Amino acid sequence: MSLARLRQEAARRAHDPEIHLLLGWRLRRMGDKTAAFEAIFKAYEMRRLDPVYMAAMAAANMDANDDAAAAELLRSASVRAPNSPEVLAQQAHLQLKHGRFADALRTARRAVEFGRHLPEAWQALGRACAAEKQADEAFRAFERALRLAPDDVDALTDYGEALARFGRFKQAETILRRALRLAPRAPRPLGILGAQLAARAATVTERTEAASLLQRAIDAAPQEPDPRYHLGMLYLRQGRMTDAIEQLKTCLELDPGYGEAHDGLGRAYTLLGQREEAQRHFVAFQRFTDYRREASHLELRLRRAPRDVNLLLRAARLHERYGAIPSAILYYRRALDVRPDAKLEQHVRKLGNWETGKLGN
Repeated sequence: MSLARLRQEAARRAHDPEIHLLLGWRLRRMGDKTAAFEAIFKAYEMRRLDPVYMAAMAAANMDANDDAAAAELLRSASVRAPNSPEVLAQQAHLQLKHGRFADALRTARRAVEFGRHLPEAWQALGRACAAEKQADEAFRAFERALRLAPDDVDALTDYGEALARFGRFKQAETILRRALRLAPRAPRPLGILGAQLAARAATVTERTEAASLLQRAIDAAPQEPDPRYHLGMLYLRQGRMTDAIEQLKTCLELDPGYGEAHDGLGRAYTLLGQREEAQRHFVAFQRFTDYRREASHLELRLRRAPRDVNLLLRAARLHERYGAIPSAILYYRRALDVRPDAKLEQHVRKLGNWETGKLGN
């Protein structure tokens, strides 16, 4: 059924949750996350206790960066339907979003086991395998997802990103351009393709195209820090220091935990001869490097002891201290699952409210 026909059916069958869910998934696969959220929310409002609808709402919440709400929905859905491939696939996506790669791979394999027909399950497996550096299996999983849903912009973007990560840049460019033909204003493929071209641009024409793609990504999603970082670094390589500083500063305003931007700012201020400002950013970058090292160390320990409350709380407090609030909330929630604590629950709610308010602004 075409998108236009789906919209007509959704208008005609206003109280039918299935048609709204179908419309939501179609819009989401085409990269229109805002319209997808509205359609999925309508469907979910009519089937609040159905795990399939809960999983779809969790996916929409993740798109809106409300990971705390997504985690709560998936926790409830998994109690109702522990082997639901829809729930398992979204659990894997959430685990991936927060760096729990080994957990995500196990969850994605279960999603595929119970839902070989489900493109989101294969997409989750592809992403998890890529994160765990299992390139060939990742590529096979993405290809299977795209056989089931050939026009899924998200799956195409994930596949292109994985190809680039493993050095297959020409294939990555082909796949990402295919995604952009389907959704010319989708910010993720714009940003990823722009970043890939910027990193390898050797001519004025290539640099111009890279900058154009990154600017289009910024225009489509002004709240996203990634394209601003890559555009800032491209300007830095071109010697456009003022423009570089503007983009990198905005990147940090959007995400204070984006430590790589401090390194770029340090280099830009060094070239401008502003040594004190440069040193301030180099020190901040060193703090970020220490944070990333400690977070990786804690995650390795948690792989061996995933229900160790002390480790979970240490990880949560580390992320909170460095401004990575969604990751902090996730670790706090995992600790609360093991050992409920009313005072900690209140603190987590406050963090969630703060994060939602920040994104709303």
